[in-house]
Amino acid sequence: MTKVSEKRRTELYRRHTMQFMTVPIKEFLEAKGFHVDEPAVIKGKSGVEHKFDIAAYKGDITRNVTVIDVATFTKDMPEQPVIAMFAKIIDISPDKAYLIVIPKTTENSKKLAKLYDIEIIAAKNQKEAIEALEERTTYTSGKIKIN
Repeated sequence: MTKVSEKRRTELYRRHTMQFMTVPIKEFLEAKGFHVDEPAVIKGKSGVEHKFDIAAYKGDITRNVTVIDVATFTKDMPEQPVIAMFAKIIDISPDKAYLIVIPKTTENSKKLAKLYDIEIIAAKNQKEAIEALEERTTYTSGKIKIN
């Protein structure tokens, strides 16, 4: 029997948790009329390609893009995922950026996210995350938009 290192075990858990979160979110957004890439790679103004857990497009793929990353932790999320997401969104200029955090985040992370125009959704599970996205989805003039 092969022993799995703690680092490898943590990575496998993270990947499983990410799929557990991203697939239902993708299905929810597709049901709302979005074209969804999961995972997504978007080329920035710099020419660098940035990876997001989800990118949702409405209409023309070069416009109306919402990017979503999911961060899972055993404790409160530190500031680093917010800073990492900011570095990506400053280069691609999405219409909206969400960071879904499982289970919760620190006050410093919330302050940075607000400064960087990243909306944090703290949720205990995928159901809460989708409910929070549902609350942020509006219907105006027959068009669907994530606020």
